[in-house]
Amino acid sequence: MAATYRFPLGGDPQAKLNLLKMKAAQKGVKFVGTVDHGSFSGMGLQGSYVGEGSEIVVTINRVPIIYTVDQVAAMIEEFLRE
Repeated sequence: MAATYRFPLGGDPQAKLNLLKMKAAQKGVKFVGTVDHGSFSGMGLQGSYVGEGSEIVVTINRVPIIYTVDQVAAMIEEFLRE
């Protein structure tokens, strides 16, 4: 079941997306797209995102069996805070 989360980007959206892509890649997950929209997948995780001004809206469609959707969302939020 898909779950959608909104996260504040704060600062430069492109810089935050680049940080998210780098942090996710370190975990084996690839983000593909622009600040406007894109998708991510890897390590049993799959979803998409849409940039909406100062926020990013993330839809998580599939998670690895060892994580809950909320745990994945918390990781994304942590990556964006750095």
